[in-house]
Amino acid sequence: MSSMWVKLSNSGDSLKILILNHIWKYMSGWTNYSGIVTSQNMNESEMGYRGSKSIVFRNTVVKEQRVDGSWRSNAFKVYSNGFRKELSNQSPFLGNTKFVRYCSNLSINYQLAPYTLTGLVDAEGCFRISILSNRNFKQDGSNVPFKTRLYFQLSLHKKDENLLELLKDNLKVGKIYKSRPEAYEFQVSSIKDIKLIIEFFDKYPLITQKYGDYELFKQAYELISNKQHLTNDGLLKLIALKASSNWGLNQTLKETFTNIVPITRVQPDNKIPSPEWLLGFVSGEGNFMIRLLNSPANKLGYQVGLRFQITQHNKDKLLMENIINYLGCGYLSVRKDIIDFHVTKFSDIVEKVIPFFNKYPLLGVKQKDFEDFKLVASIISDKKHLTEQGLSKIKEIKLAKENDKPI
Repeated sequence: MSSMWVKLSNSGDSLKILILNHIWKYMSGWTNYSGIVTSQNMNESEMGYRGSKSIVFRNTVVKEQRVDGSWRSNAFKVYSNGFRKELSNQSPFLGNTKFVRYCSNLSINYQLAPYTLTGLVDAEGCFRISILSNRNFKQDGSNVPFKTRLYFQLSLHKKDENLLELLKDNLKVGKIYKSRPEAYEFQVSSIKDIKLIIEFFDKYPLITQKYGDYELFKQAYELISNKQHLTNDGLLKLIALKASSNWGLNQTLKETFTNIVPITRVQPDNKIPSPEWLLGFVSGEGNFMIRLLNSPANKLGYQVGLRFQITQHNKDKLLMENIINYLGCGYLSVRKDIIDFHVTKFSDIVEKVIPFFNKYPLLGVKQKDFEDFKLVASIISDKKHLTEQGLSKIKEIKLAKENDKPI
């Protein structure tokens, strides 16, 4: 069959990239990320969060989450620890300082709750079925000129390398690679280790659309474990599984296997299983924004506000509705195929959002964003944002974020 003697590679995929908030999920040709957001259209003056992601891919730059770039590095002084302590004494919701262990000083010996891992993987993980040409198939004992491999992957900005170490330590499998200058990747690819990954997620299931990709991945694992990938029938089953993944088959596979019928995807149970799941998910997908907008109508010329936000593909609309019910606050907005969960009401932020993440501290650098978010909430709560001094302190926080300095 000459039509099967083709060189397949992930470079055969044709992806139209707009503005992506999780671009590293495409590294190495990932094709099954179910929650892809292809356009944020966000006003950068509202981006008051540090985040953990900054990747350059195919000449497309994804900016690291940052503050309004209009504030210059020498304009204000950085907060002192003394000022943070003073605000903590004034405002009870600033009293939690456990976040240090989750940031730059993450201990890989720390035991995460299982559903925290599930939430993080729901946010950032990828289950990939790779099918490539194999000219040495006869030597490999296969009857088909293709080779199949499975990959469980999770990629983060280099600032969260310690978080990947924590993930590896808790799952007891996998390796970490420097996949890009600004990114590290946790990867599990051996069949023996993937068996352990499947046992874990069978016990603590995913609840986003990523669950559908996981189920396809698991079926592929069963075929490979039984050596069926070395047969023509097994290969066709694997092609059908890959065709059902989020991005499906690349053009070369489509042209080679023209009669493949995709398998129906399994839908997840979108019910939030525990608060630990939500903290893991928000550690990957949540944004804590400090908004400082020009406002001539205000005496000081600025309007100050806070926004807690999660962005997903609208396939996960039911999940986003469940987050509203779980936290007891927030609302949804839709932008084409994108859905945003927002909390902007100040009373909800200080009475529901902040207490929740005080009780369940976030992982990685996202906790730093949350601490700054709380600091501004304290200033607003005390009405100090209406004063020159308070407004200046908020600008200092945004400046510290921009320069990635401690407050």
